[in-house]
Amino acid sequence: MPKHLPGADFLRALCTLGVVTYHFSCTLIYYNINCNPHILYRFANGNWGLVFVTMFFMLSGALLYKNNSTIMSYKSFYVKRWKSIFPMFYMAFLIFYIPTAVSNHSLFYLGKPFSMILTLLGMDGYFLYKIPNYYLLGEWFLGAIIFLYILYPLFLKFLSKPLLTTCILVLLHIWQVYTDFFTIHNFLNLISCLISFWLGMLFMKYYINIMNFLNAGKVIILTILTVPFILIKFSLIPNNFVIHLLGYILFVLAFYFGNVIMKNKYISKSCTFVSYISYGIFLLHHQLLFRVLGNFSNISFTGSVFLLMGMYVLCMISAYILTRLCNYIMHFLKKALKKA
Repeated sequence: MPKHLPGADFLRALCTLGVVTYHFSCTLIYYNINCNPHILYRFANGNWGLVFVTMFFMLSGALLYKNNSTIMSYKSFYVKRWKSIFPMFYMAFLIFYIPTAVSNHSLFYLGKPFSMILTLLGMDGYFLYKIPNYYLLGEWFLGAIIFLYILYPLFLKFLSKPLLTTCILVLLHIWQVYTDFFTIHNFLNLISCLISFWLGMLFMKYYINIMNFLNAGKVIILTILTVPFILIKFSLIPNNFVIHLLGYILFVLAFYFGNVIMKNKYISKSCTFVSYISYGIFLLHHQLLFRVLGNFSNISFTGSVFLLMGMYVLCMISAYILTRLCNYIMHFLKKALKKA
């Protein structure tokens, strides 16, 4: 397996900007800004945000397997995962939490101090549907990915029986979609997230075989297959299934095309940069969108496109500053602890 996969950087950049675009449309709708943003929001069988999230889960599983196909130390594995998530999450959270607490003249302005535990664990967005808490950023995706990281060593062992594990997960996924057993939205359900994460692991395990199997003809067929999912409403098939299938096909296509177009140095530099700051964009973009778009009331569709470009730039600059600041502080603390 190649050490560097340019398709992964392309896919991460694509999904990051895709999620920003989707939430841009959500925010326009929330503020009732009249510029017809629905083309960026929905397709025939669901919304684009869930498609990009599906691809993100697959990418997370794929890259985690690529870099951790064997785990020598569970402690080192989980410490590394913690460092990749929580320091920047805490910094971003405090940026928005402190002004909110000051304006409300109370540290626990909701009157629920114990629910702050969910924020400390990165689970406030995931459990917001059930427990009112101090959620400000990170959304449900962050809690889901933390659960998946915790489960990863277990599913790494299941890779010895890929077909059996896949069949079990598919059956669980079908049961989860058709049952009322869970109160959480069926797409946010951990089983729904896990199947995408697992398929990402399988994709990376058989990466070379998959890339060798693909050719121009097969890629064209896959591309054509996406058209009915996007344009035709499948009323007899749950949206959850259609969104996942579309996400899986687009994941493979994006990886394939990414390996090709990333040969262009300008595209490569741009996508690598966005990939580098993608977590910062993920953490900050929703708050930035709400603060900026709340100042508008009526813009044309053309104006909304230019505004979206501006939001891309703002999110990237903010995420870059946050990423560099977090890296500097972590480096400083590491040096200070060594001296101590």
